[in-house]
Amino acid sequence: AARYHDPVAVGVGALLALWVASGVAIVVGWRLLGVIPVRWLTRGAALIMLALAGTSAAAAAGA
Repeated sequence: AARYHDPVAVGVGALLALWVASGVAIVVGWRLLGVIPVRWLTRGAALIMLALAGTSAAAAAGA
């Protein structure tokens, strides 16, 4: 917003980008549910969150 001196246009662009990204995530998620069992998706998400928590804890301990 500071670079282009038009905060409204930047805000609207960011909002539209968020909506498009969310829509893509919803469509891909529904398609994955038809192919992969929910249990596997849940476990995969849990592993990803565990890895993110580990990296966050390591970064916090090193800081």
